[in-house]
Formats: sequence, structure tokens, C-alpha cells
Amino acid sequence: LITLSDNLTLWVHLKMTGHFFYKKKTEPVEKHDLVIFNFKNNGTKHLRFNDYRRFGRLRLYKTDEVMEQKGLVELGPEPLTLDVEEFVSICKRTSRMIKSALLDQSFIVGVGNIYADESLYASKIHPKKLTSSISHKKLRELHGHIQGILNLAIDNMGSSVDTYTGINGKAGTYQAYLKAYKREGEPCERCKRKIVRLKIGSRSAHFCPACQKEKS
Repeated sequence: LITLSDNLTLWVHLKMTGHFFYKKKTEPVEKHDLVIFNFKNNGTKHLRFNDYRRFGRLRLYKTDEVMEQKGLVELGPEPLTLDVEEFVSICKRTSRMIKSALLDQSFIVGVGNIYADESLYASKIHPKKLTSSISHKKLRELHGHIQGILNLAIDNMGSSVDTYTGINGKAGTYQAYLKAYKREGEPCERCKRKIVRLKIGSRSAHFCPACQKEKS
């Protein structure tokens, strides 16, 4: 969500291949630069929305109405502002696999597959563990790891494991910190057992079967 003047907010969903690039106006417009935003205070650069698959969405709403829109009204809390005890509470109110819960945008938004795997690995929680069966202590630990890992990923401009780049066109560097995600067959940094991949629903989970025991 990008707040604009005149009580307007731009709702952006990048989908799979959407990117924003902050470029000089003199640089050639690329084939998949679909929208260009000019700024009052900078005459030499502008912002481009680029999406070669064209799945991304840009929608403009009145600011006081945007959170009432379908697709936003159903969203859960933001992980970086979510209080630890509220996180414990929402986990204990349901009984579902923790990896699936962390990917459910109505449960908590913006964690995503990479950082769910990394947070569960750091907390030594099996991805199939039921939320209701995880101790309060472990859930508080998980909350801390989610926030810490997300903040570190932001500092490193994200994880460029596929097509992702930052607004400056450069790849993120958090992939250098990955302990579990896409490390199937590689040794766990803690115990040296091999990281395994497990299908949970339509998504994959990467974890250490020794450190992250399903029954513990």
C-alpha cells in the first residue's frame, strides 16, 4: 500500500514477476515497463512498474476505504508489528500445521515460504507440528525469529533465489544466510544431518529431521 496525496492509496500486488525500478528518465523504456510514475520533487528519475508475465495488479482507492476492499479486509496481522502474546494467542486458537498457518495470509501476512522455513528451522519446530500443540515458550521463540529474520532480510534487500531484484535493479543478498530453504540434501549447520524437503499441501517445506522433530 502506497499512500498518496488527496486521500488516495495505491494498492500494489506484485504477484510472481512484478518489480518496481527507480530509474533515470533518460534510460530506455523496457518492453515490460507497464506503468511509469513521475515525482514532483525529482525531475531526473521516475518509478517504473515492470512485469513480464502481467499478473501484477495496481489499484487506486480512497485511503479511508482501501482496507475495506476484498483481498485486504481478510488479511491477518503484520508480523513485524504483531505483539508476541497476540501471536501466541492466534496460534493457540487453531489446530493446524504451523507451516500452513504461516503461509495463510488471513492468519498472518507477509511471512512467505522462504522465511517460514527459516523461522521454523531457527526455532527447531517441525513444519507439520500443530499450532495448538506447540508450547507457549516455543511460540514466543518463533515470534522472535520471524521478526528477526524478516528484519535481516529487509536489511539485505530480500532473497534473490528466482527473479527478485530490489528497486535499484540489484539482487538481494539474504540468500547467503539461508539455513534450510532450498538446501535439500545439504548438511544441517547444527547437527550435520541432511536437510529434507516435504510437501505440505501445494508448498514445500525444508527442514532438519533431527533438529526439528515432529514428535517432541
